Amino acid sequence: MNRQAGCQPKRTNPEPSWYRLTQTRDAQRRPCHLEAEVFDLATKWLERYRIEAEQRYQRLDTVLAELQSNDRANDQSNTQTTPSTKLKGAAS
Repeated sequence: MNRQAGCQPKRTNPEPSWYRLTQTRDAQRRPCHLEAEVFDLATKWLERYRIEAEQRYQRLDTVLAELQSNDRANDQSNTQTTPSTKLKGAAS
């Protein structure tokens, strides 16, 4: 059964508000057009957060390098102690 022209169900828009898609009707065809300015806004937003994430990773790399250098310094100081000192500390 074919629906009559006025009996089309209402279409809901499940896409987020920033998603823009215009759709027109041309007989059986349904041409669509994506709005380019929306992609420009999304690109700017992504770039801003990419830069922030990169800065966070650089800070994390710095902290990890400091921790590794501290661990190496502690390991070197522990190997310089004499075995008798370690034994005395362990026996207590």
